[in-house]
Amino acid sequence: MIRDIKYENMLLESISKVEIKTKRDYARVISSLCALYDLAGDETVEKDLNKFLTIANEDLKAGLGDCVCVYGLGNALYKAYAIKQDEELRNQAIRIAANLFKQDRSELGHFVAKDGKLTPWQAYEIYPFYMNYESLDGKKEHYNDAIAQVRAYFNDVYEKSDKNFMDASTMLACLLDTCENTSQQLYEIFDELRGYARKVIADIKEKGYSKEDDANAANLAAYGIYKACRMKLVLAEKYEEVADSLFTKVEDVEDTKSLEIALISYVESLKTRKYQDYGRNIDLVVND
Repeated sequence: MIRDIKYENMLLESISKVEIKTKRDYARVISSLCALYDLAGDETVEKDLNKFLTIANEDLKAGLGDCVCVYGLGNALYKAYAIKQDEELRNQAIRIAANLFKQDRSELGHFVAKDGKLTPWQAYEIYPFYMNYESLDGKKEHYNDAIAQVRAYFNDVYEKSDKNFMDASTMLACLLDTCENTSQQLYEIFDELRGYARKVIADIKEKGYSKEDDANAANLAAYGIYKACRMKLVLAEKYEEVADSLFTKVEDVEDTKSLEIALISYVESLKTRKYQDYGRNIDLVVND
């Protein structure tokens, strides 16, 4: 995969064009900028990241609210903390995490939003953050609860759904990001998450989804499969080409969701390629 500076600049310019009003929007933009900064370390990216961190911080001072989307922002703050090592970012994430233990639950035991349901995207916002918090600041005391909730959601909600393209792609991203935030020392939990992710990849392949069906869903699926290759959940020799067939560079970004998906799939494609070439002295080619 070739690094495309023009494409990166187009996505960065899109940030000024999309509507950014909610905590979900802030989470998506900050996560996108963190992904790109982690790849490039560019001063322009850092400037934009600092800008949106300041805005999000002011928004949080006004209150956390009761939307599940606040957990996505918590995870974005942890990503920013990993880059900047600013304790205020970590403290804000910990403050958001306190809401986890007051969050409503279904009869099955997994978290639900105000309407008594949890969409795959809401699961993507909450479970990677829950595991990130437990790994970094929760002393892993609620790991068993976290995996029990993911198990309940996967078996009783996702498995009984129609597994449409976006839901399957989102479920895959949720599982892999949660897995990535889980300590590998707790192998049984780590391996259970890996197993669920493999099942979703099989669902995506079995249904024969393609980028012609839904570009956002295809890019999110590509993100997940690229990450699965990098994390050695699946054989890169077999599955990287599947991700390549799904990944597409978008020509226009209409909202923060498509912005985040476009950026994280692009960055993960480069990270996966760099990981596969590790030790072979092959650098990313830059196309500017």
